[in-house]
Amino acid sequence: MANYINTETKEYPITENQIKDLYPNTSFAVPFQAPEPFKLVFSTPGPQEYNSVLQHRVEGEPILTEKGVWEQTWSLIDRYYDKTENDVVITKQEQEQQAIENNNTLLKQRIAGQAKEFLKEVDWTQYTDVALVLSNLEEFNTYRSILRSYIINPPTQIESWPVKPTAIWK
Repeated sequence: MANYINTETKEYPITENQIKDLYPNTSFAVPFQAPEPFKLVFSTPGPQEYNSVLQHRVEGEPILTEKGVWEQTWSLIDRYYDKTENDVVITKQEQEQQAIENNNTLLKQRIAGQAKEFLKEVDWTQYTDVALVLSNLEEFNTYRSILRSYIINPPTQIESWPVKPTAIWK
């Protein structure tokens, strides 16, 4: 959805519907063209490289570029800062370390949970009668072993999950 800026008051963001509400007895062109003093603000990608655990993106005031168009701006704000609670100083570094640990714990829980789901999908291979008719049981056992290792000692990220074998029957 497009946002506009009032170039006189610098009010931002303003939507197409808000502009139309300001001019109730006006017919607007299709596609919509904002009347003066409103100008379209072009979207720009926010910062691509940042640590979302420690920082967050905040949209800033639009700027008028050399090209004569208004563009969105972004800045990165630290999530943590030195503070005092109950006469105890908690440093920014301590808070950031705790946030990273909490995030890593969450990532590990998600990976372990996904591995459990994948493991359940191939539990049927462990029935004794299946071993008699499944030619590639060892492939399934290797697959299950990798998944169990993710459950027991989950990493914080996995580049690619192991591929589930396809059953080959005798």
